[in-house]
Amino acid sequence: MILLVLPIALIVKLRIPMIEKLLSAVAKMAVGLGVLGAALYWVMQVNNLALSLACVVLLIVLAAAEATVSSRQPRGRVLIPLLAGSALSVVVFSLWFLFLVLGLKNPFQPQWLIPISGFISAAIALTNGKALSAYYAGLYAHHQLYDYMIGNGATHNEATSHFQRRAFESALAPLTRRMALLLLPLGCSAAWILIMMNVSPVQAVLFEALLLITMMAASVSSLFIAIWLGRHYSFDKYEQLKKKQ
Repeated sequence: MILLVLPIALIVKLRIPMIEKLLSAVAKMAVGLGVLGAALYWVMQVNNLALSLACVVLLIVLAAAEATVSSRQPRGRVLIPLLAGSALSVVVFSLWFLFLVLGLKNPFQPQWLIPISGFISAAIALTNGKALSAYYAGLYAHHQLYDYMIGNGATHNEATSHFQRRAFESALAPLTRRMALLLLPLGCSAAWILIMMNVSPVQAVLFEALLLITMMAASVSSLFIAIWLGRHYSFDKYEQLKKKQ
């Protein structure tokens, strides 16, 4: 906390009107990290499978809720598809990473299960909301193109393929940028932390790369499921786009 004196002193000296925002952000960070740290400490001390799974479910719900808000679509249209996509992707890819990548005999230990599920849930939350926003914005902005293609014999999948491509581009863009940052030492945050914990540099870098690849696979899988399930809420039985509510 002593180090905060320097930025606060510079803000005051330069008369930058950000002191309240800075102090508010620091307070929120302290409270958030305190609650998170206490909760995780308790979960790991209890070391109960049901409690660990409950934490994973909470992460999935939070990821779906954040993606729903970011999508700027009615909750009734995207929440259930996002929940289903997030749940399936988090469970499958977390176990894949813990079993096959890390080779753990007991992947349900909270010190492994919760952080990996958290990484994957965060990737889904940060990418899928914006991706669905681009998907539905394209559908409603260019619905005449969709109607034209349907009217000329195109299937539903063919007519929506253009808008699906836009959605997947929006989902992949931030993760590909993150992968590109691995070329720079500043982008390898997880690798640096593992190295400080006496993990081999080669293993640390491989862990970072494989984790990002897993996050990308989980994000696009979750998005695909959400778009596929969302057809029931966005199109009627005649495959016509429902009016935006």
